[in-house]
Amino acid sequence: MAIRVAPVAEVKLNAAGQRYQAKYDGFAQTDLVAPLLESGVAQSNYVDWQGQAGGTAQHTAARVVARGSLNAVIARPFLDLSQSLGLGHFQPIAGTWQALKGIGLPSEVKLYQSDGSTDLLTSIESRFDLPHNPVICLSLYRAEPAPEHDWLAHLPRTEIHFGVAGRENWALVLPYAGPMFLMYNDPDDGWKRVTETERSVRVPTLEGFGAGQRMLLWIACIRDRIVMSTDGFADDVWIYEQPGMKLRIPGGKLRVDHVGGQWMLSMFPISMPTAVLDGPPIEAGYDTQESTGETFVLLQRRPVVDNDDNVLAQATAVDTTDTRGDLTLTQRAWRATIAPHTFSQANVGTDPETGEPVGFTTQVSPELYSVQIGQYAEVSDNGAPLSEDVAEDLQALESDHSDGMRAGLCELEVDNQLGRYTQIEEHRRVDVSLGWEMSDDSVELAPVLSGYIVEPPPQTEEGGESELALTLLDPMIRLRDEKCDGRCPTFDGWAVRDVFEWVLDRCGFGRDEQVLEETGTVLSAGQPEEPLWAPKMGQPWLEFLREVAAFDYGAGIFFDETGRVVKACRHCRTARTALDVSQHDGSATGACPSTVAWELYTRGSEASAPGAAGEILRLRRPRLTLSAQRDYANYVMVTGVGADGRPVSATACDEASLYDATSDRYVGWRKMHVESDVGCMTQEEAERLCADRFAELSGRPEHIEIVTPLLPEVRIGQVISVAGGESVGADGQRYRVTAVRHWMDRRRCSADAAATKIRAKWVG
Repeated sequence: MAIRVAPVAEVKLNAAGQRYQAKYDGFAQTDLVAPLLESGVAQSNYVDWQGQAGGTAQHTAARVVARGSLNAVIARPFLDLSQSLGLGHFQPIAGTWQALKGIGLPSEVKLYQSDGSTDLLTSIESRFDLPHNPVICLSLYRAEPAPEHDWLAHLPRTEIHFGVAGRENWALVLPYAGPMFLMYNDPDDGWKRVTETERSVRVPTLEGFGAGQRMLLWIACIRDRIVMSTDGFADDVWIYEQPGMKLRIPGGKLRVDHVGGQWMLSMFPISMPTAVLDGPPIEAGYDTQESTGETFVLLQRRPVVDNDDNVLAQATAVDTTDTRGDLTLTQRAWRATIAPHTFSQANVGTDPETGEPVGFTTQVSPELYSVQIGQYAEVSDNGAPLSEDVAEDLQALESDHSDGMRAGLCELEVDNQLGRYTQIEEHRRVDVSLGWEMSDDSVELAPVLSGYIVEPPPQTEEGGESELALTLLDPMIRLRDEKCDGRCPTFDGWAVRDVFEWVLDRCGFGRDEQVLEETGTVLSAGQPEEPLWAPKMGQPWLEFLREVAAFDYGAGIFFDETGRVVKACRHCRTARTALDVSQHDGSATGACPSTVAWELYTRGSEASAPGAAGEILRLRRPRLTLSAQRDYANYVMVTGVGADGRPVSATACDEASLYDATSDRYVGWRKMHVESDVGCMTQEEAERLCADRFAELSGRPEHIEIVTPLLPEVRIGQVISVAGGESVGADGQRYRVTAVRHWMDRRRCSADAAATKIRAKWVG
């Protein structure tokens, strides 16, 4: 087997310029649809008073429900006057009922309960089911209770029970003596009143609620809240919510109960037109139609679903840049469509007058909150740059890949007596490889750093000697210098890999310079008005990507020895998958590879083969106290904010470190790590991140430091073993590499003139 004879270096100085550059930047903009429609900046199609297109169209097909914090857009609800809902559609439960026709709106049937007996509860229930989260419209007329009515024992009131599916869920109560209120039938706590959070208009008690008053009452579920209205959700809107809950109206029957004498009920099915919305021109800042970057249109929306959460209909949007005639070359535009879902039931009952079976049809609208339109950057490939090998002038170098995820550093000392490098430019790309000339005359090289010149100050020494000291930093500096300029997506709900690709494209990295794992992690989503993952103006992209990587089970982002940007496990630096991402903790029992890559030895007799790489020149096991370690914590807390705005938190602690004085981890007080993570939206996410941080920080930081003859192939994350390390208690132990430093000095002839220093953490 060939053995190592002499260390060698290859230093390629590339010509000025970049191989990959962003030709067109890419952009994105998120539009909140409701305020755009309200202000007239976005436009809706028009329909007539029954939701039909035609010459008399005067009403927008979209309904903006913008009161309070709803900011939702739905297809405009109209009363469907083509259907008559009579006693064939309803089952009287108590009272004396008859159907009255021809005295109201076209096709309206008034169901009249004529029994005025004192204190009598009368009731009627639909024979049909309403869809999940329906729009309900009822017309009520209530007579004055009889003078002898006992108000204390039987409070006069009307109760509208909806969402009756297996069990009663909701009841809207309209007392004669006060304002209406909403009740929820909690599975554990029973009936309880729901908080009224916002009301656009206060209607006096007797206006629509008192005796002898007719009222049109609309009920819907919008943005996970129960919403009431008297005008089809235009202006008069009441909003009800239950803290910490996403409210739903299950599909099921509707029942109306009444105490207080005679009363009358009408119910109307709902018809909705398809709403087509055209957004305003959006400025991209470059010739977006010339760019070949992939375009995208994303929505924040809520679909129509059934009781099993099967999606039945949802809002859609497309890029209409190619069909709009009012755009410049630097503008794009979108069109959204809100098509309602039609819910039908046949043979729900029999018309008592004709004996014919009757059916029921109504419509439900998806909800639309925001539209995001954007484009990935177009990255041009300028071809591999010309390069020259300047290794013959190399006097010394030192390459350092330190702990953590900091940029790799390389310092070169180059002979410049002939002034060859006097005019060398900053930011030139340099590729550095180290290796050995072998006894069979072959040369084995391994890359150690590819980076940019950042400090090239020439200097002249005594006697005319001249040298040039060059400092190289890996391409991390590009992500540090590239900043968000506002033309970027709101990344809520994006897959983490897609976030990295959009940002790295924007920063001019070609796809073959991106080595990105696929963990399946999706960023959490905030409210459309308050996104969680919107980069700040002027924020370095490196800072933002580190936040995203931390959310993805604490991923690492770094540049490898060839200059490619890598997102992977921060411990072993290998790609994780959706199946094992949570088990990558750096330990010997987790998912990180723990096979020994390098068997290092203190004595030749311990080597795997004569002349094998891995001879240890120096071995040190620094004893680091827990109290001095910044990367140690025995108590971890992660905090965040839930979707309802309430705080969520998770904690983990090392009981032995806190309370067991016999433990080698004993401290006796809390060494705390507290992290406020913007991405924590659920208790489960907080607990996941807390467990991840605790696994990282709670282990005792046992390290070794080894100096070996130049070993340029060693990588951070690999596992090494030590044979013959009895003097420091490291014999036979495995350690994971956390930092690597190479150096070569051609001016020296000692054994360590070309060597590698390895810092590694114990894994077992």
